[in-house]
Amino acid sequence: MISSLSFLWKIPLTYKTDASSTTHRHLMTTHTDSVHIGEEVRWMKVNTDMTRYYVVHDEDGGWDEMTRLLRDNHTALSFKDRTHFIHNAFQLITAGHLSLDTGLDLIGYLQLETHTVPLRHGLSYLEAFYQMIEKRNDVDVKSNLGIYILRFFRSIVDRQTWSDDGSASERRLRSKVLSLACHLEDPPCLERAKRSFKDWLRSNGTLGLLELGLEGKVVRSQDLASLITMVARNPWGHQLAWTFAKTNWDTLVQKFQLGSSCIRNILISTTGQFSSPEELTEVQLFFESIKDQASQLRAARVTLDNVQNNVRWFQKNLETLRSWLNKQLK
Repeated sequence: MISSLSFLWKIPLTYKTDASSTTHRHLMTTHTDSVHIGEEVRWMKVNTDMTRYYVVHDEDGGWDEMTRLLRDNHTALSFKDRTHFIHNAFQLITAGHLSLDTGLDLIGYLQLETHTVPLRHGLSYLEAFYQMIEKRNDVDVKSNLGIYILRFFRSIVDRQTWSDDGSASERRLRSKVLSLACHLEDPPCLERAKRSFKDWLRSNGTLGLLELGLEGKVVRSQDLASLITMVARNPWGHQLAWTFAKTNWDTLVQKFQLGSSCIRNILISTTGQFSSPEELTEVQLFFESIKDQASQLRAARVTLDNVQNNVRWFQKNLETLRSWLNKQLK
């Protein structure tokens, strides 16, 4: 048997620096490798345009330097590279290799951003933090984070229209921005949403509900998994969706089959915002109650890993977030 330790992957490295617009290439062939970039270089962006599947950690002050670059001249990097920095930073935070306040400082440049992709990425991380925090009893952090997001993205919220015009990327950003603003109870957003809802009611629209989805008459059975996922995204519907999934588990398995992507999506979406030890225990007890099925269900392990990661994230980052927000809102 050959040990996997005897294999060494060769890693194609691409990078740019402030000294040249050229994309440089280097093949890493040893466990440790170095590249000479010159003494006058101020910053270096590894993995140009996010073309390779690896995360880059800019140690030794590198993150501070890139934060300054993004705030001073973010267009020096392509939108793909700007998105890549946001992605890398928050992946490293989740893995425990970078402090949360460093990542939050990095996305401070987004007030200047006009491209939809990095904007959506930055908003997605902030929204994910908010959704987990609002389920906990930490009112101050929830309130301060909501105030910060609305204040920080005020100009971006205000320039969104309520039409379905624009490119697919623009429509996705619009949906993300407006749904988050209404979620944070932004008065202008709520007023406009209520007006649209009343217009919809007057046009003889009808409501679809979870129970109707289970019956398969008004809501098609094949749409039930998506319906549960959408309900789970709502902070007031999240626990409802999880309870519904547990209560109707046998029926759902009969409809979609145990190993299907629908069952996987239902499990992951209904538990995706759980972040307390008590919620972790609740999920563990559920899988224990369906032990024979859970042993055949890869999504069970993924679901538990996600909740465990959320618990660890809060244990490590909650106080850092609280302190960072207090400084921003002084």
